[in-house]
Amino acid sequence: AHLTAVQRAALGHLPTPSATVLASLHALLGPNNGPKGSNDWVVAGSHTTTGMPLLANDPHLGINYPAIWYEVALRGGGLNEIGYSFPGVPGIIIGHNDHIAWGVTNGMVDDTDLYIEQLSADQRTYRFNGQDVPVETRDETIKVSGAAAVHLTVRVTNHGPIMNAALASLKDVTTPLALQWTALQPSYSFAGFFEIGAATNWDEFQAALRDIDISQNFVYADTAGHIGYHLSGWLPERPAQNALIPVDGTTSANDWTGRVDFAAMPHLFDPASGIILTANNQLAAPDYPHYITDYYDVGFRAKRIEQLLTAQPQLSADDFARIQTDVQAIPATQIAPLLLSGAATQSGQRGASAAQRLLTGWDGTMTRTSAAAAFYEATSGHLVANLVQPLLGKTVYEEWAKNQYAISQFLFLRQSLTQPQAPILADAAARDAAIVTAENQAYDDLKGFFHTTDTSKWQWGQLHQAHFDHPLTAVDLLRRVLPNQAVARPGDASTVNAGGGGGFALGNYDQDEVPSMRQILDVSAWDASRFVTTTGESGLPFAAHNFDLLPLWDAGRYQPMDFTPAAVHAHAEATLTLAP
Repeated sequence: AHLTAVQRAALGHLPTPSATVLASLHALLGPNNGPKGSNDWVVAGSHTTTGMPLLANDPHLGINYPAIWYEVALRGGGLNEIGYSFPGVPGIIIGHNDHIAWGVTNGMVDDTDLYIEQLSADQRTYRFNGQDVPVETRDETIKVSGAAAVHLTVRVTNHGPIMNAALASLKDVTTPLALQWTALQPSYSFAGFFEIGAATNWDEFQAALRDIDISQNFVYADTAGHIGYHLSGWLPERPAQNALIPVDGTTSANDWTGRVDFAAMPHLFDPASGIILTANNQLAAPDYPHYITDYYDVGFRAKRIEQLLTAQPQLSADDFARIQTDVQAIPATQIAPLLLSGAATQSGQRGASAAQRLLTGWDGTMTRTSAAAAFYEATSGHLVANLVQPLLGKTVYEEWAKNQYAISQFLFLRQSLTQPQAPILADAAARDAAIVTAENQAYDDLKGFFHTTDTSKWQWGQLHQAHFDHPLTAVDLLRRVLPNQAVARPGDASTVNAGGGGGFALGNYDQDEVPSMRQILDVSAWDASRFVTTTGESGLPFAAHNFDLLPLWDAGRYQPMDFTPAAVHAHAEATLTLAP
């Protein structure tokens, strides 16, 4: 099963869809579209108050308004299921049917490689294994509203399309770079989701997953009491040198040689621990024979979920809800003592004094009313900026800070503070001086933002807001009339209740990644399941059900996930019948 020790302890086809739709699905669920993560876990009946499995899932995505997910039930054609889908994708992606429940998190699989190609002067051929091979060329026209159409010539090698003209980051790169990406291959992923919806047991569920080419961590539970996990998707078999940098495309020595067999992908079924969890962390053991990725989450969310799941012998759906909304930041528990240590060397300084007042005894809980959380985040941001910007220069630093996960910046900070050495920090004295400087800067920032030196009036949630803005508010006139919402939020990039943002090292604390929905599935009684989306089922700006779920979602509450006909009809607000 190739799982880590931590994980072991805790833990009939449709037509091939278009490449455009498949690429959209990969972009939404894949690892490279902004700071996304997700949580899911499943617990066997031996550890639940019902005696049957419970399953939780909350995918973390960028903020979308209208909400990206659509709550839907499908009955007919051999299907009886309920859960979430999103526009353009048939079937249900996450949910349950009469027999099984499932959830997903990003598998973080490295499913792309860049190849350095050698084109002829006229760009009609490319060099491969000592031969000149014709470049596949096609002309594409992109119609633009209110402007002239854009014409593109797309050149494709045996590895994939040449990307230099398509990506802004490559516009000044003269070396041709071709992209090989699993999403450009034919796929039956949509059929796989329908097959999941019709599955009745673990074997049928696994058979359905074989058609899912998108790399996701699927957790599973069924009415027979079983739980399981399986990584889905196309995992390329490739040379080790392909992992991190572009490789020579003129030789087949760097080519993909196939895909890892489904049975060899990481998986679990009914582990002795009775617990399986995934949070974009590394699940495969170090000796797993196939390269998966170097982009795993470092595991703070996974560690916190494990702590909470193993803290009591029996778990209920209410316990799951508390875990989904937990906001204790493990990084804060490691960094705050270092900030206090530095503050103690110059306790008369305004920032050092504030640090001692706010951080002493703080347990790293990032509530929206916490002054300590606000001071910790502001100080950490200034520390990162002060240490890195002099090395990179302002322009390069700003690009680095925008494109690095906040967790990556924390790891840099922890390493620099615990083991100070040149060129970052020469010694412990330099470290302590840098800490106090950042604390003074944080104090000044927060004093200015909150217009008070009374630190008890500082609140993390006032700095850290999630903005649900309709895309049409880009039009000035519509911005004044369309309903938008901003909510003060708890948490940060490391907490189970995701609160990530891309700019804390740039002085921007707004949240740009949210739990896009939450669901808790009760296998013992499907009608006892619960779910909630961010804004509401309706995307119509002035409809009654637009934004009506935001207060529930923000407060960590849910709505009933009615499944049986009796429960549905008992709570139905209206019925619309479409007759042919």
